[in-house]
Amino acid sequence: MDTTFRTAPQTALPGSQPQTQDLMPKQACQLLQLHRHESARLQVLRGQLWLTEEGRLEDSHLRGGEQVLLLGPGRFHLGALGPEGCRIQLLRSSR
Repeated sequence: MDTTFRTAPQTALPGSQPQTQDLMPKQACQLLQLHRHESARLQVLRGQLWLTEEGRLEDSHLRGGEQVLLLGPGRFHLGALGPEGCRIQLLRSSR
């Protein structure tokens, strides 16, 4: 499933590398803040992810192999679902 909050062309930021992070169960939600003209491709490598954007009513649940393109400006909250946690990969871009 490719869930998109908002779409736009993107170009990897100079020197940007994909970042991998493990989110553990019962860990506080992680904040991802994107500024104007920034975007990020977020892919769930394993487990399940809960994702919400401040100011929006709907939440998203993504499973391993699914990805989403997030567009700034925005503040996104990410958390692991399930007892095994999840691993995500994030690549920030400019648009």
